[in-house]
Amino acid sequence: MPLIEMSSAPVAEPKAWLAAIAERGAAQVTWDPRFKGFLADAFSGECRLQMWDHAPLIDVITEFLASCPDKPRLELGRYAVFSGAPSYGRGSRGLLWLDCANAEMPAVFAALIRQRRVLYCLDLYLSSSLAGPPLPPQFLSALHLWLRSHQAGHIVSIDLHNAGRYLLSLDPAHCGLEQDIGSKPLRRFRASGGAA
Repeated sequence: MPLIEMSSAPVAEPKAWLAAIAERGAAQVTWDPRFKGFLADAFSGECRLQMWDHAPLIDVITEFLASCPDKPRLELGRYAVFSGAPSYGRGSRGLLWLDCANAEMPAVFAALIRQRRVLYCLDLYLSSSLAGPPLPPQFLSALHLWLRSHQAGHIVSIDLHNAGRYLLSLDPAHCGLEQDIGSKPLRRFRASGGAA
């Protein structure tokens, strides 16, 4: 698959407002009336999340970022990173990453979903401008930093989704997310809640 061009281009209109919010560190991006429109343009309206009562993805992203938002940041002058936790997520967290300088506006939403006590599933939802792997290296860097600062458990699966469908699962050990949690083998849990 072709690599996505990630140059150090300046932030492009009309998404400069997202970069400005991230650069200011304004925590309430969801208060901006343009935010829902951006999500509708970036992500498939067909995508519904079973773990959240089949709610549309854009509503789930808004819930994650509105309830307990972290301070956002703008990396390298172009990559906006927003994160937060839903009110009733039982320890779950979410990260929205986007490239404000790319005309196609690639974006990824990462949901770290708590399954049982200290076991988590990491679901990655790609914007319509990202067909699948390889994932942008700048996103992977932001994801690793976010996981190091927020993870309170062990990731047992990583699932990629796009346009409302499941693409593939990644082994956390192959993504640099391996965990040493003792000698007992773990059962793998998918986002649907069943054993994989």
